[in-house]
Amino acid sequence: MSYLPILEEKKISPFGEKVKINFDTYSEDLNDDSGSIYCFINVFFEGKSIEYSFSIPNKGYSELWYEKFENAFLYNKDFREQFKSGNDSVDFEVTPKIPEPNELQKKDNSINLQNKINKINKKGGKFKDFLSLKSGRDKYSSFKKEQIFNMLNDDVLNNQEIKDLEEKEQLKVYRWILRGLNLENSIKKIKVDLEVGNNFRKT
Repeated sequence: MSYLPILEEKKISPFGEKVKINFDTYSEDLNDDSGSIYCFINVFFEGKSIEYSFSIPNKGYSELWYEKFENAFLYNKDFREQFKSGNDSVDFEVTPKIPEPNELQKKDNSINLQNKINKINKKGGKFKDFLSLKSGRDKYSSFKKEQIFNMLNDDVLNNQEIKDLEEKEQLKVYRWILRGLNLENSIKKIKVDLEVGNNFRKT
């Protein structure tokens, strides 16, 4: 059985000044396309708690889907309502399509991300801090290798610790540097993501 525990806290959101999300998932076998991922969400805000329970097919699920899902869930009421079912679980035969971000979502995501980056650069970060650091789809996500290389100095491009990574992971490190995370923490961020991914595949 595989677990994907996620704990996310957002200080800015439509729910109020602070929102805390517990998002727990498990799957009997993530490699089985005919299987399902079972999701349980608790949203805490203004002294209240709302619970959601649903399942989606393994096929179509990814970390990127979750990043988009979490933001749409918080900022899009119509999208959120389809997961509400009282005491019963909502079972989706097809992975729900994620709507495009609205302007408030884009603004708040940018503020939250920059605050997290500044905090980690200043005080360092624990494992969970790097795990919760998510950019979503931003302008750097679509930058090609040539564009990225032109924006970085030789010290970064010649860093041996980065070179030891696979090319796709190298580009992820570079994108985090462009977002403002310093070199050391950008490497740590990708190594945390790799460790979580490897552990999940072994379970």
